[in-house]
Amino acid sequence: MRADLHVHLDAPLPDTLAVGGGSALFVAGWCVAARARARVASLAFVVDGAEQPVAAAGMPRLDVLRALHPESAEEAAGGYRSGFWGLVRLPAGAGPVVVVELEARLVGGGAVRAELARIPVEELSAAAPAPGVALAGGDGPLVAICMATYDPPPDLLRRMSCPSRSRRGSGCSPDNRTTACCSR
Repeated sequence: MRADLHVHLDAPLPDTLAVGGGSALFVAGWCVAARARARVASLAFVVDGAEQPVAAAGMPRLDVLRALHPESAEEAAGGYRSGFWGLVRLPAGAGPVVVVELEARLVGGGAVRAELARIPVEELSAAAPAPGVALAGGDGPLVAICMATYDPPPDLLRRMSCPSRSRRGSGCSPDNRTTACCSR
């Protein structure tokens, strides 16, 4: 019951999902037991009735400690160590609605659950196959690999090879690229 567990998420969960071959949601927030003197021992996600581990629980949350204004040191410990996060795994074929809950096992026994979201699952439309570009003399599609850099050292760029130059050539780089060099 949500009344037995105070849960707040740091970011809202999506309104809808398209799961396809499977998906995952990052879920982070804080959780404290609502009953006086009840303390959370461990947490787990529950997705459509199946339990999944929480990656981190009992993480420090100074914001929660300050917001709850605890009356005692025991209550302060529950608010301060209330943070959690983890990945909720959604299997292929999930739906039509995925129910995501957080279950807290309490110190001294018992467990309480809070529903985090009911997320409708949309069907993915069949994607058109990507057009492949056959390489000359090759049998597979053309693949491009890009690397983003900021102000790379010039000697690194000089060592990059160009397929149209001989191995003794200086290779291509953005500062010496010509049509003749990289026309392939």
